[in-house]
Amino acid sequence: MSLWLASLSLLVIVTYPTSPPLFALMGEWPEAVYLLFLAALLIVATTLKNANRGSADETQAFKRAGVASTSVCAMTYIANENATAIRDALTIAVICFFVLRIPPHIYIGIIRRYIILNAILLAIALTLLGACYVDLIDYTHWHVSNLGYLSERNPIYLRQDFSFHMPLYFLVIPFTDSGVRIFGFEFLRQPLIYTEPAYTWINSAGIFLFSMADKNIRGRVFILLALGVSLAVSASVQGFLAVVSILAILMIFHKIKLFQRQPLLFIALILIGIYSLIFYGFHELVLSTILPEKFEQYNYFQESLEIIHLLKNFPLFGVTALEGSEFLSYGSVSIIMRYGPVGFVVLCGIWLLLLVRPLKLLSSNITTMSSYLFAAAVMVSVIIMLRVPQFNQLVPMILLAGFQCHVGVRKAISG
Repeated sequence: MSLWLASLSLLVIVTYPTSPPLFALMGEWPEAVYLLFLAALLIVATTLKNANRGSADETQAFKRAGVASTSVCAMTYIANENATAIRDALTIAVICFFVLRIPPHIYIGIIRRYIILNAILLAIALTLLGACYVDLIDYTHWHVSNLGYLSERNPIYLRQDFSFHMPLYFLVIPFTDSGVRIFGFEFLRQPLIYTEPAYTWINSAGIFLFSMADKNIRGRVFILLALGVSLAVSASVQGFLAVVSILAILMIFHKIKLFQRQPLLFIALILIGIYSLIFYGFHELVLSTILPEKFEQYNYFQESLEIIHLLKNFPLFGVTALEGSEFLSYGSVSIIMRYGPVGFVVLCGIWLLLLVRPLKLLSSNITTMSSYLFAAAVMVSVIIMLRVPQFNQLVPMILLAGFQCHVGVRKAISG
């Protein structure tokens, strides 16, 4: 029972506050319910006997990342009185403690149950979506303005760029006539149980690849179908590109032994290559031709960067929400608004840590297909998170990367 409680707690923590149906179940005091689930996870981690067999190097890396993240969030609260920063600080602290405390065989059991819960929720949402497409459910009668049960604090009300339908208070359908354009084809993206498709990918892409690696998880076919179809209908361009590029990068890493011995050199060369493409304008040609919608977003992003560059006295720990509304903010730039230059540097350091750690694992003798899929799960999650850079969005990556602290779990997924 404690394993299912921990898994449910992880589900609530990871999806809060981006899942309107789950947020609605938290009643009038969602913050209090969230803290209860944090406390439940902390109690489970505390009561279980600590049998972590991770190496000192791996556990110290997680401790440093947790301390740095928590410190930045705490300083942001002190500077701006941003209550969200306190939530982020508590979340990162509890999750890192959980990863470092739980014994390996129990850890993998909790994560497997967490994946199963995710798959069940997405399968229900996909079933409702199919019912809407064949007119078994008239979703137009379920516009959020007509749903008296929903609180005005629900995140579905906070999105000003979309109007939403919410059939049976569970499936989220954005009201829009436009979708994402790829090679001239247009797809209407469905976020399913989240406020936008990006969150569907942030919370599902990593565990999808992990489920491909873990041959011992129960209901593996059902899980892969539910997660795979959900990723397809949410159609994140950045997500698709991340999966393809990371798998290609891992193939190169596998073929060239020098990179296997020097993972930091490998990452550095990748970053230099990306910078070179941007410097010569190659990315603009590709985006404008293949992904015109993303080209428009890139121009907006570039404009935001120019504004940030002109801010000579930008606060070290960010600005308040009211002050931040005066500036353009998109993607990775928003982290500077929220947590300041210090938070941006810390988050970049954690991103680099989470990218290098899987490669270090592959530098050992564990080079099975499962180990490569596991590495891809962590790295793809990191790349997708660049779309919505917040400290609480680190949780899915920390949970996956936490397996590097557990020798028993590493063997479980590799066999």
